[in-house]
Amino acid sequence: MGLTPTAAGTMELFKTGITEKGNVVPNPYIAGITGGTASTARQNLATMNAEYGAGFNNDWVTNAAESVATGATTEQYWSDQVKAQAAGAFPAWAEQIKAGQTMKQIASPYINTYANILGIDPAAITLNDNLIKQGLQGTDPAKPGAMPLWQFEKQVRQDPRWATSKDAMDSLNATGATILRQWGLMS
Repeated sequence: MGLTPTAAGTMELFKTGITEKGNVVPNPYIAGITGGTASTARQNLATMNAEYGAGFNNDWVTNAAESVATGATTEQYWSDQVKAQAAGAFPAWAEQIKAGQTMKQIASPYINTYANILGIDPAAITLNDNLIKQGLQGTDPAKPGAMPLWQFEKQVRQDPRWATSKDAMDSLNATGATILRQWGLMS
């Protein structure tokens, strides 16, 4: 037929059908990206979006992947867009982002501190979490910068979830034991 999988009209050909009267209608059997170049690009861009904390929604990722599959753009073009968005969202870390570090790598100490204090699985913590954002960007919008980890720990312990965490129980037990020792009721 002369079509290649990357030809500009290929995606549209498969997304639509033609009735006996020659009308173009949506193909009821094709529902979004299901394989091939578009699927690979979508997965790569979605992962990159999450790793950099760029904040693009699923529609953006899908449209970018379709653009790559049709040959209109390259995956590198969209990767650069994700990095630029992350550098704008986290200006204190722009140089590290431009050098190739992901925000997930940069945020690792904050994510691990947060997870340990609140007893949450680190994999469940995203860069969109308000506490993580505050730790990475500080609390002064005029001067973005990372919050020192000791200050971040203090802030995490002020979160209402801390009161029911293992860290809170351990802290209370240690305080209670210290008081009992000082009163001579425990050795």
